[in-house]
Amino acid sequence: MNTYLPSVVEASSRKPLLTCVITDNTDRTCIATIRNAIYDGAEAFLMDFTKLEDKYRNIDSLRKIIDYCEDKPLIMMCYRRDFRPDMTDERIAESLLMSVEAGASMVHLHVRDENGNQSYDLTHFTKTLDVIRS
Repeated sequence: MNTYLPSVVEASSRKPLLTCVITDNTDRTCIATIRNAIYDGAEAFLMDFTKLEDKYRNIDSLRKIIDYCEDKPLIMMCYRRDFRPDMTDERIAESLLMSVEAGASMVHLHVRDENGNQSYDLTHFTKTLDVIRS
């Protein structure tokens, strides 16, 4: 296996992306945040899907939001949180896949065990990936 690992010099010579975190609850407020962030120099976006109100958790609203990113990368995250007990593995998978279909560049997730605690166990990770792939 030939793996390329960048040297410290190469890694430190790259400029990190200035990323705006979007935690708004409507499509209009998300768009306003994106527009302000682009004006301020944002180069990428990280959006928290769980913060959106239910009526904006659809492909049309997500496309509308993502269109305003002006081809800048958008990472969608969708966590199971105390204020969103309805976010099952299946709903998280559906939400992330819908986000990718709407134009998200990538997704970010944390794997949970049966009790809802964050897990680093490969078994839980595989289960979550299976839900996403199904």
